[in-house]
Amino acid sequence: VKYLSLQIDSGADALQIFDSWAICLSPRDYKEFVFPYTNYIFEKIKGRVPTIYFSLGSSTLLDIIKEMECDVISLDWRINIGEAWKRIDYSKAIQGNLDPAHLLGDEELLERRVKEILRETSHHDGHIFNLGHGVLPHTDPEKLKKVVSWVHEYRGE
Repeated sequence: VKYLSLQIDSGADALQIFDSWAICLSPRDYKEFVFPYTNYIFEKIKGRVPTIYFSLGSSTLLDIIKEMECDVISLDWRINIGEAWKRIDYSKAIQGNLDPAHLLGDEELLERRVKEILRETSHHDGHIFNLGHGVLPHTDPEKLKKVVSWVHEYRGE
């Protein structure tokens, strides 16, 4: 909490907590050993800047995560983003969830996946387009530029 408060005091516009190990836990263990402590952090900084929570492999944890005192839930690619948003009752903004591996493959498939995510989220305000995890080492930066362009140009289909 002290560290994140210092980040805010130093000018951070938003904060995101990454939990790349959530995928290793059962919902029961996550609820007991992770949720209370992460939620405590969000409670202490609530209202100062927008807050985002990302947990890798969280599709089995959404019923718990939706109670997190964050503003945005960020998702990896292992769940349909529209279904995930519905499961959290559209109660928070949502971020994600393009599979970063698609950036290494066929451009036509990549564009199709980008547009699928945009279609799944276009019926509600509050979607932040993003990858479902980090950029892989051999990713062509030109493909990232194309993704950004497709997102900006999207007008619904």
